Amino acid sequence: MMRITHLATCGFLILGTVACNKADANQKAQGGPPKMEKVPVAVSPVKIGPATSYFATTSTLQPEARAEIRSRTTGIVRQIFKEEGDAVEKEDILLKLEDDDLKIRLEQAQIALNQAQTEYDRKQRMKEMGVLADQEFDLVKHNLEKAQADLNQAELSLSYTVITAPFSGKIVRRQVDVGANITPGIELFQIMDTDPLLLKIYLPSNRMAQIKVGQKVEIEVTPYPAFTGEISLVSPIVEEETGTVKVTAEVHQYPNGIRPGDFAKVRILTLKRDNAMLVNSSAVIEEPSGHFVYVLDGNKARKQAVELGIVESGWTEIISGLDPASQIVVKGQRNLREGSEVVVIETKKTETEAEGSKTT
Repeated sequence: MMRITHLATCGFLILGTVACNKADANQKAQGGPPKMEKVPVAVSPVKIGPATSYFATTSTLQPEARAEIRSRTTGIVRQIFKEEGDAVEKEDILLKLEDDDLKIRLEQAQIALNQAQTEYDRKQRMKEMGVLADQEFDLVKHNLEKAQADLNQAELSLSYTVITAPFSGKIVRRQVDVGANITPGIELFQIMDTDPLLLKIYLPSNRMAQIKVGQKVEIEVTPYPAFTGEISLVSPIVEEETGTVKVTAEVHQYPNGIRPGDFAKVRILTLKRDNAMLVNSSAVIEEPSGHFVYVLDGNKARKQAVELGIVESGWTEIISGLDPASQIVVKGQRNLREGSEVVVIETKKTETEAEGSKTT
């Protein structure tokens, strides 16, 4: 059965070929080549609007400030006031150590200073009366200064038993528990300032022409809604090894759940040209000799070489080679050649402004 079907198909093909050959022969007998049918196409006017180019990269959200809070003395943890995740203000108390012995030392230092002060006052009066040698008065003065220094040291040692926040932020790690016996240098807390969060972005130096402080940055962190930051710092130098420039953006408002260390996708506007000529990117055809589009010329298609600029999402900027009043073939162009007759079956409308962007 399959063999019969195959033979029938071949027969139809042969008959069709014979019929076509006879039609061509009849056409030639009538005095010319076979008549070409018109190619159906859709056309669209040139769009006038801004052409924008974006640089896309990735970065990690970082705190503005980060610190490891370490012990400056020896002692036993008596009380903890802040936990991981707690927001704190500068000078808020985070932790206290046992301080009974240091308070006693402070009292003793205060008593010693009072005694030294009393002795100094008495000796000074004797010196003014001329009954005290300079050498003896200098010794009393030295004792007073030493007592004052001892008091200062006692006050400082006592202050080390109270651990406070060095800046406003959030506690991200607590390293000790109540009752722990700590020594100088032991890490107690980690604190971060998360308002604002920072993004450090490295852009190629040739994309820096329109980058400036205050410019908005588009940010995406999965699965949160998109949000924006603002450029606060542009490095004055180019990194020699990478040929990039460091740009820092601040993020003051962001969705709940965003944390330092989150991986972010970033887009920055690097170029914008107003009143650009744009055509649908599908209309642009690339050949070894360059790029071209087909434009409507009466009832024929004319091949027009063009120079491209920014390629946006679905739109291509034409820098030169095109009349802004042209009608561009946007469908059916692959079936055309220079001078093909066309029939316009659709005329697409366009907005006055182009929207979209190139991402590299």
